[in-house]
Amino acid sequence: MRPPVAAKSELEAAINGYVYFGFNDAVATLRDAAAVENPWADSEELVSIDLDARYAAAIPGDAVVADRFETRLATHPEDFAPVDP
Repeated sequence: MRPPVAAKSELEAAINGYVYFGFNDAVATLRDAAAVENPWADSEELVSIDLDARYAAAIPGDAVVADRFETRLATHPEDFAPVDP
């Protein structure tokens, strides 16, 4: 069974989030992924492998995203909604 492919709107939302946090390499990779017409075509297999490798290099783990979030929250708390008590 093939894993699901993100809808264009989901990719755009992800791209916007990565732009906000300054993950420029991930942004470029996701934009390239959005341009792939049929990710399940045999000719696209190498493209998919390349995109996976590029994304893994840009975001090697969840901790990278969490650290960037925590830094942004500490330096720009006004960008985030307050937590209700």
